[in-house]
Amino acid sequence: MRMALMLNSSSSEEDIYIAGDDAAPVVARHRRHRVGCIADRPSPSRGAPAAGCAGPVLRGGDSAPDGFTERPRVSKKGEAHNSVRKLVHAVRMDQYRRGELVFDVIDEGPADGPVVVLLHGFPQFNTSWSTVIPRLTARGYRCVAPNQRGYSPGARPTRRRDYRTTELVGDVEALIDALGADRVHLVGHDWGAALAWALAEELPERIATLTALSVPHPGAFLKGLVTTRQCLQSWYIYAFQLPWVPERVLLGKGRSGKGLSYLFLQRYLNQTPDAANRDAAAMSAPGALTAALNWYRAIPLSDLRRATGKIAVPTMYVWSDGDSAVAAKPARDTARYVTGEYRFEVMHGVSHWLLDERPDAAADLMLEWLAAHPI
Repeated sequence: MRMALMLNSSSSEEDIYIAGDDAAPVVARHRRHRVGCIADRPSPSRGAPAAGCAGPVLRGGDSAPDGFTERPRVSKKGEAHNSVRKLVHAVRMDQYRRGELVFDVIDEGPADGPVVVLLHGFPQFNTSWSTVIPRLTARGYRCVAPNQRGYSPGARPTRRRDYRTTELVGDVEALIDALGADRVHLVGHDWGAALAWALAEELPERIATLTALSVPHPGAFLKGLVTTRQCLQSWYIYAFQLPWVPERVLLGKGRSGKGLSYLFLQRYLNQTPDAANRDAAAMSAPGALTAALNWYRAIPLSDLRRATGKIAVPTMYVWSDGDSAVAAKPARDTARYVTGEYRFEVMHGVSHWLLDERPDAAADLMLEWLAAHPI
């Protein structure tokens, strides 16, 4: 895919447009270095050079990041592609855009370090990774954690079909493109883990390693729904299919979120009161809970046959035996769905919320796994 950059400067921030031949532009808001390549919209002819683009171009008065000259000579399309990737990889990101949707991003660690993309789950935001990000960045990794579709206020479509797996995969692919990274380490928890499994199947060439926390391979999970007690443990998936009733019960009077905090997070998923109140309060923002529930409501609209594909990338799955949402059988059966290198770890006596309860243990496992598979 041919890449082109367009820079729209406003005060201390810049919108860097990354466009492919057949796709709508992906926009990443970057900071620190005002760098970019001036280009027109992508040409409809595949492989045609971007008009006015001769490689990375610096704005007047700015200095180039290490390894870049003001106007590098580019003679081949592949060299231009690599220059664009390296250039974008050298800057920080606060937001990125896919079509009309704008996603908020946490971007910490060395800007030129190996990229670790961290995908949160329900009902949490990208701040759920704050317990492990300092450990990863201290070891030289660049941690990028988006607020995903429905969680970013600027990326909150109302139709449930807009939350199908194909759309969610496209969001993260756009993030990887906006980062300018050829390959990334991918880590997900809860729904983020379910999405990470799908990404590893759909985009194996972009994923260096997969680390899934709590949620097993979708194939093992779906099989467990009809053959094990997982069906009973997943009662809430069926309940969340109802319109407006879950919102009424979980938000409660005055949209306080008491039902979500006490009935679901504390009583069923064994989250601590402080953490449950924290997450429920964030879900009380207008439209936030409905958007998050649309991930569940879009399940019947997704092609579940694609969920049984085998994973070839190096994969580590971490499950906790105190997780009331995931039974042991699907967790252990996940190995059948991985053809590449596979590691299965069990945290004993830990609930679903392992990032809150055992952040150092989770970080230790992640660091060991990432170090064994350098990018």
